[in-house]
Amino acid sequence: MNTVIEKPTPKEFKNYLAKALTFEAYYDQFATATERVKNDDTEGLVYPEYYVINMQRLKRGVKTTQLSDELVATINSLDQKITWLVITEFWCGDAAQSIGLLAKVAEASHGKIDLKFVFRDENPELMDAFLTNGGKSVPKVIQLNEKNEVISDWGPRPAPAQEIVVDLLAKKESYNDPLHAWYAKDKGVNIQKEIAELLRA
Repeated sequence: MNTVIEKPTPKEFKNYLAKALTFEAYYDQFATATERVKNDDTEGLVYPEYYVINMQRLKRGVKTTQLSDELVATINSLDQKITWLVITEFWCGDAAQSIGLLAKVAEASHGKIDLKFVFRDENPELMDAFLTNGGKSVPKVIQLNEKNEVISDWGPRPAPAQEIVVDLLAKKESYNDPLHAWYAKDKGVNIQKEIAELLRA
């Protein structure tokens, strides 16, 4: 029997947001942790073997992402302020591929989108309310209105990438390399389309 997990209340979301990180704070913590890994100081870090490559992916996303005309138009058409509460972890490759874009979108919104981050493993109740096919996959973008009510959510990856993962898992094959090869080829096109859809929700 499946247990239905209730979504957090607006008051509970207010508490999550109070302890959430801005993009700048998240980036700084990630950069600090990555430097520790480079210096072989990995005590207390989870899956530190992924930090260096994921920081490279995040930096590339921040530096090279050009927002599509469709996405820019959608951002400009926003008629209310919204919050993106992102559940993530430094070790997550999908998060590293998408967070740079999310930061660009928030920046382009000129204050209409408040982007905040919380860690999956520190917030199990929140994660359990936003599972993907029963799994605790991240990133998960929770879109909230000004009353901290859930409008919609997105994640952990674009639909074509999710198909790759599901197919390879069914075959009991590793999906890491094919997944990131897809990201490299796609160049953010599908993420931008789906984020535009999220904003129109």
